[in-house]
Amino acid sequence: MTELTTSRPKTRSGFSIAIALFLLGLIGSGILWWQGFQGYAIITFISMLLIALIVAGYTSPHFRWTGFGTDTSQLDDQGRPIQRAKTLWDWLRLLLLPVVLIVGILWLNGQQQQLLLQQEANARQLAEEQHQQVLLSSYMDKISDLILHDDLLHTKPLSAIHLVAQVQTTTTLRALQPDKKGALIHFLYTSQLINNDTHVISLLEADLRGADLHNLDLRDTNLSGAYMSGANLAGANLSYTTLKFTDLSNSNMSGANLQAADMHNTKLNGADLSKAVLLDAQGLQKSQLASVKSLKGAIMVDSTKHP
Repeated sequence: MTELTTSRPKTRSGFSIAIALFLLGLIGSGILWWQGFQGYAIITFISMLLIALIVAGYTSPHFRWTGFGTDTSQLDDQGRPIQRAKTLWDWLRLLLLPVVLIVGILWLNGQQQQLLLQQEANARQLAEEQHQQVLLSSYMDKISDLILHDDLLHTKPLSAIHLVAQVQTTTTLRALQPDKKGALIHFLYTSQLINNDTHVISLLEADLRGADLHNLDLRDTNLSGAYMSGANLAGANLSYTTLKFTDLSNSNMSGANLQAADMHNTKLNGADLSKAVLLDAQGLQKSQLASVKSLKGAIMVDSTKHP
C-alpha cells in the first residue's frame, strides 16, 4: 500500500511536466509563427511535442504506446512492472529523431534564407523602380517649368536656360533604364524639343543604348549622333528623321518606317531591318546595308522588296 501511494504522485508529477512541456512548445511556436519564423515554429512545436510524449511515456501508464517507460506485460517477483529492454528498433528510432530534426531544421533554414533573399531582391527592385520614376518625373517637371516660365522653346543656343536643359537631359538619360529612356524621348518629342525644325535639345552623344522606343512615333526628329546601339525601335515611325552619325548597331528596327530618313554615316552593324521601310532614305550606302543583320522583307530605297 505504501508503494502505491508513493507512485501515484510521481506519475501525476511526470504527466504534469509533460503537459507543461507541450504547452511551452505550443506557446513558443506560436510566438515564432507570429514573428514570421514559420519554419522554426513548426520544428519547435514538433520537438516539444516529442519530448512531452517521451516524458509522458515514462511517467503515465496511458502513454505506454510511445515505447518508453515500463513494460506492464512483465512483472518481477513482487508483482511490479519491469522496465523492458530497448530493442534495436527502439534505439534506431531514438537516433533517427534528432537526425530527422536536424535535416528538417537545415531544410527549413535554407527555405527561410531563400525567401529572405527573394524578399530582399524584390525590395531592391521596387526601390530601383521607384528611384527611376522619381528621376524621370523630376526631369519632366524641370523641363516643363523651363518651357512654361523661361520660354525654353525659343531660347537662344548656349544661353543659360538652354545649357541647363541640355545638361539635365544628358545626365538623366545616362542614369535611366531602357524603358524610362523611351519615356523621356517621347516626352521630348511631344514637347517639340528634338524636332528637326526646332531642335532645342541636342541628342549628340546622348546615351540611348538599349532604349525601348518600339512603336513610338518619332517622325521628323533629330537623333543625330546619339548612341542607340541595342535600342528597340521595332515598329517605330522614323520617317524624315535625321540619323546622321547615329549609332544604331545591333538595334531592332524590324518593321520600322525609315522613309526619307537622313542616314548619312549611320552605323547599322548587326541591326535588324527586316520588313523595315527604307524608301527614299537619304545617304544610305551599300556598305551600310551589307553590315546589317537582316533585310528580309524590307522595302528598299528604290521601292523594291528585299527577298
